Amino acid sequence: MATTAIYNANYEINYLVEQVKLTFNNIQRENLRDMNLTELEMKKKEHLKAELKQSLKEAAFGSQIDKIFVKNYIKDIIQGKIIGINKDNIDEIIPFNTPSLLKDLDKHEILFHVYSNKRKLGKNGFVYMIQEHGLLEEAKRAALADTTGQTVIKITSKMIDDVYKKVMRNTTLTYDDRLEIVAQRIFEKYKGFGAVDVLRDTSLDGISGGVSGIPASSFEIFNVNLNNVKYSYESIWCMLKGVSINLEYLSFESEAELIRICKNIYKYNSPGTMSEADGKIISTMKDGSRVAVARPPLASSWCFWTRKFDSVESLTPDVLLRHDNKEVPITFTKWLIKGCCTTMITGQPGCGKTTYLKSIICYIDPSYPLRIAETAAELNLNYTYIGRNIIAFQEKGANTQDILDFIKKTDGAVNILGEVATHEAASWFIQNAMIASLMSLGTHHAKTTRALVNSLRLSLLNSGGFNNEKVAEEQVVEALRINIHMVNVKGERYIDKITEIVPIYDRRYPSERNEAAFYERRYPSERNMIEDMSKMDTLEYYKRVTDRETFTENVLCEFDKKNHCYVFCNMPTPELIETMKQHYTAEEEQQFDQDMIRISSLGRSLNENTRS
Repeated sequence: MATTAIYNANYEINYLVEQVKLTFNNIQRENLRDMNLTELEMKKKEHLKAELKQSLKEAAFGSQIDKIFVKNYIKDIIQGKIIGINKDNIDEIIPFNTPSLLKDLDKHEILFHVYSNKRKLGKNGFVYMIQEHGLLEEAKRAALADTTGQTVIKITSKMIDDVYKKVMRNTTLTYDDRLEIVAQRIFEKYKGFGAVDVLRDTSLDGISGGVSGIPASSFEIFNVNLNNVKYSYESIWCMLKGVSINLEYLSFESEAELIRICKNIYKYNSPGTMSEADGKIISTMKDGSRVAVARPPLASSWCFWTRKFDSVESLTPDVLLRHDNKEVPITFTKWLIKGCCTTMITGQPGCGKTTYLKSIICYIDPSYPLRIAETAAELNLNYTYIGRNIIAFQEKGANTQDILDFIKKTDGAVNILGEVATHEAASWFIQNAMIASLMSLGTHHAKTTRALVNSLRLSLLNSGGFNNEKVAEEQVVEALRINIHMVNVKGERYIDKITEIVPIYDRRYPSERNEAAFYERRYPSERNMIEDMSKMDTLEYYKRVTDRETFTENVLCEFDKKNHCYVFCNMPTPELIETMKQHYTAEEEQQFDQDMIRISSLGRSLNENTRS
């Protein structure tokens, strides 16, 4: 029979955090020379002090090894004489044996421990729990059934309580399990990242906080029912397989805690300090995650976003793409990359651009040196393609253009921009695609191929290199050969289209082309022919000074949304094929021709089936 825990202020979490903090401070301040130690004992103590100091620092940056070291220290402290935690009183800290008294955070961290540690699923434990109990599907159904129009996908307190009851019905927590959970709670409030600390150790795509609700310190608002309002410090979201989910049952509990986390989460390898004057910052964490933080007055609330790039293992395109006839886009991608076609992968945030870019590097000739420029480390190609000639540069503490110019001097054959998000980066991308590399690869947030060209053209104009829109656009379509557009529809990710950008090179007027022969046959009178050709030339002139296209789009393959499969559309143009084959061996040329015949036959068969 469950017993009700008796409240004791000495076992309240915040009190324990202060005691642990005080103990660590005393250890750091103690004067070893007054302790009458031998030289060997002195060196040992000094080493332990230095190790603890370093671990406390690195643990706050997200280092897993140092976090484990600090948590073990915390266990020793709270089981010591001063606090005296043991089997008999540990439930006074968190009422493990009284489920009715457990908070949502308690249940969350107990479940995390069960799946990650007791079931030994590690970083996949939390995501496995969501999948095992169908929480994402349940949240989607609830969102669709909402008649108020508030279609937010969220995991509620009731959902997590139901999971807790199911899991703990057949699960027993030992004293060591409970001690680990208590140590984790103390750590996350002392050096960690509060309620999202354990989530950072999972295979979620990303985590954000403070991004919804009303800032507690904002303007006075009189037309809002404050009895039901959610504050920004109660806002924790995650992204799982491209779906943004509100973890409604979690909260930072106070704005002060949210501010503490926002001030600390970007400190590892930080390019500077965030302030009221400069209220945003982008950095990386110890595990390679990208973190972006913003604060008032720039943002309406203190908020942060972390994006994990190891949530999806380094997979090949064959594993990443899941729909029928995926060999069509994979085959095109393979030969386009082997043929050194400058390619931009576009799509909305969370659609898998970076992941797909990372996967197609396998098609690049291993002898080609790769040079990567990123705002913050995301691709981490050195860890995926060990042994290749790869150097990545981050745009931190230096002028972006200077970094990109420096890369030109590093013997790179393939230049990769993790994300083309500034005018300078877009200008550099086009410049290098034209003259400084075999090919360039990158990602962009454009929604269509036309929008991509327009955006890059605008970047060339704004960067100061061009003052004529047509000339700038002609440079873009001359440099950029392929656009792979990806989408994410409610968590379903796929390649929407692979498009060849075909420049229009023919600048002759109608009278200079074959139209003249046509009119000679049509008109018996030479005068009539000349008059008509003059009209055609005049019409062409006005087209050129207004909206004459500089390129056409040749769609190679696309996703059939009705049948949920990929469709072969067209072969690359003869001009592009000729350029690609310059980079193939004789055997690869033969294989390319065979592959194109194979997927084109598949495409024709598919089209016929669709029509029937």
